[in-house]
Amino acid sequence: MFIDEKNMVIEPTANSTLIFFLHLPKTGGTTLNSILKRQYLSHQILSIDQQFNTTIQAPQMSKAELSKLKIVKGHFSFGYHQFFSRPFTYFTMLRNPVDRVISDYYHIIRVPQHKLHNQVISQNMSLEDYVCSGISRMSENGQTKFLSGKHTEIGFNQCSSEILELAKNNLKEHFIVVGITEKFNESLILLKRALKWDFKKCLYIKQRVGNNRISKNDIPIKTLKLIQKYNQFDLELYHYGIDIFNELKEINEIDFQVKKIIFFNKIYRDYYAKLPNFAKSICQQFI
Repeated sequence: MFIDEKNMVIEPTANSTLIFFLHLPKTGGTTLNSILKRQYLSHQILSIDQQFNTTIQAPQMSKAELSKLKIVKGHFSFGYHQFFSRPFTYFTMLRNPVDRVISDYYHIIRVPQHKLHNQVISQNMSLEDYVCSGISRMSENGQTKFLSGKHTEIGFNQCSSEILELAKNNLKEHFIVVGITEKFNESLILLKRALKWDFKKCLYIKQRVGNNRISKNDIPIKTLKLIQKYNQFDLELYHYGIDIFNELKEINEIDFQVKKIIFFNKIYRDYYAKLPNFAKSICQQFI
């Protein structure tokens, strides 16, 4: 039971497990969100974006609306389950921190609607400037901060080994799947099995793939080392997450399912833009 800022308690609404998708920015979550929208009905999904909030706010929903929820997704830190008196589980996607920070920077530049776009552009911030500026919680150990549940309490360059241990423990104890962006198809199959998703509705076309970023090979070594310096805890958390992922993968024996989704997803991707009905019918007929 949790009391929000208005001293209102959200009472238990159901005995079913409520799923939380903790979407860390630039980890493939937008593509995953497109899949979620096909796995669940709209009234079963609650979308939250509290990436830039200094305080975490309770959802403004009626008891009837809350009782219908199956999944809460979005940019929020671990601990959001405290607003709900229901059994819960989480899943997330982790990404190599250096790649994630680079992708985040170019995403901010590319999208005028992004909260930090004007600041980055007006100050002519380079990638190095962005990392050192502290204007974003995600530029410095952002994955660790959000998964620890302490992202609103930790200032720039104040992450610690204690915060890292909190994040590790949360992953170990409360996450049904820890996915890896670089192993997206394998992560998707693990999620399908754990959450009993419909295979046909797992087919996807990649969303928000940035086309303005330069190759990582063209970024100076000095800059890459700087990103590593500011994301040392994220790097350790990432490798810890890979260990969890590999263990899940071995237990579930998913190799055949991964080959299957790669095969059918190629049909889906290649034909969907020109012949969407044909792509859907072929996939539905043979899956």
